[in-house]
Amino acid sequence: VDASDQLLPFYVMDKLSDLKGLPGLFTASLFSGALSTISSGLNSLAAVALQDIIRSTKWKDMSEERATFVSKVLAVVYGAVCIALTFVAAELGSVLQAALALFGMIGGPLLGVFTLGMLFPCANWIGALVGLFTGLIMTFWVGIGAQIYSPILEVLPMSVSNCSVPDPGNMTTSIMTSAMTMATHVVEEVAT
Repeated sequence: VDASDQLLPFYVMDKLSDLKGLPGLFTASLFSGALSTISSGLNSLAAVALQDIIRSTKWKDMSEERATFVSKVLAVVYGAVCIALTFVAAELGSVLQAALALFGMIGGPLLGVFTLGMLFPCANWIGALVGLFTGLIMTFWVGIGAQIYSPILEVLPMSVSNCSVPDPGNMTTSIMTSAMTMATHVVEEVAT
């Protein structure tokens, strides 16, 4: 194990390796969750670009077949841009962390303004602006303070060389096996 990203796959292979197919099913479920989130984001970007940019400016009377094709092309283009940006983001290091922190500091007060507008019809623009700026001041105070006075984190070693390896019948495997056996018995009882 060389990086912290390798700890979860190592743990899964260590604890579930004697149950055939379960480590692969676990890994596939992780990837499917990530891919479904990414695909919905790409489709949303393509739909917004099609409706708000392309159809509102150039082609107002575009046929549905043409719009479907343009939406698919836009999704592929956005996907290629995202893949290219992952290579750039891997080299940025702390700049990426700073951008995510900035987005977090701005996102909270904006969510507050949207929630105010949706749930309180009696709110006016003066109260919304005061709340927005107060929220921005507070989150920037906390966020910048966390960057300036960041805690010193001790990085634990990731070597597994001195770890004790228990017998193959470890507790996780026995719990999983007994749970699967109980589920099988329940299914058999329901079927009969």
